[in-house]
Amino acid sequence: MEVSTNFWSMGSRAQEIIRTQAVEVVKAGMGKSKAAEVFGVSRRAVWRWVRAGRRQGGHQGGKETLKATNCVGDLEDDFL
Repeated sequence: MEVSTNFWSMGSRAQEIIRTQAVEVVKAGMGKSKAAEVFGVSRRAVWRWVRAGRRQGGHQGGKETLKATNCVGDLEDDFL
């Protein structure tokens, strides 16, 4: 039995974890397309999360930006 989970149906904490992990694997050398496939999200989403992390800079990798409370702007950009 295959289990499929939509990113948007997950709780905000689970989404935050996926965003953070996706950025970490890209930093470690995985391509954005592969990371998107692995985490079940679009390549554009991964690209935006990586970009957001870079904007924050430093060794934290923009983790504060990837938190659930800071991602509402991304949703607004996609739907407005």
